[in-house]
Amino acid sequence: MLIMIFKNGATSEKATPEDGYRANEGTLVAKTAFSPEKVHFGPGSEAILDVSDRNRTVSLPSAEGGSGFLVATEKAQTQFLRMSPGLYSSEHAHPYGFIIYTVEGRWVLCSDRKRCLLGPGSIYACRSNVPMGMEVPFEEGALVIFFLEGGVGVERRYEEYVKAVSEGTKGHSVSEMIDLRSLPATHPARTFAMGVNPKFFL
Repeated sequence: MLIMIFKNGATSEKATPEDGYRANEGTLVAKTAFSPEKVHFGPGSEAILDVSDRNRTVSLPSAEGGSGFLVATEKAQTQFLRMSPGLYSSEHAHPYGFIIYTVEGRWVLCSDRKRCLLGPGSIYACRSNVPMGMEVPFEEGALVIFFLEGGVGVERRYEEYVKAVSEGTKGHSVSEMIDLRSLPATHPARTFAMGVNPKFFL
């Protein structure tokens, strides 16, 4: 890999043969404390080369795991969530709709008290004010991408918030995660989990 550095401090990746899919002719903008690494091609055109690479993305801890912003257009945005192993997030609703695409790992979706095991390649759509929950009865956790309403304005506000947290001018509190293993043995979430991965409770 040859990295070219320009006078304005930006860099650009020029691919060598072994790089394969990472070849690009855009301008590589390095990751900061509040923004992921991106390749810029021109105004309003950008890419993230690998959303699964922790070294390229920025995240904040949450009760479900680590989450962060990716990219946005005028009216849409994408965020990622790394669900923690053992996660139990009961059904809850949001005032906006969203779509979840699973990149890595497996997790259990719960909606209307019905459960479904999802894994890499799966996609789930949830309309506004429809309750859904997430459960991870696996040791490896899961990485998912959220496609949501809201555009570049939300991205700017998120980056300003993360920047303030990283600089210590704003606090960031995290609720304690509920672990599946702490639920009663007869809880429906544990019953379903035992069916898909009984070793998790050993």
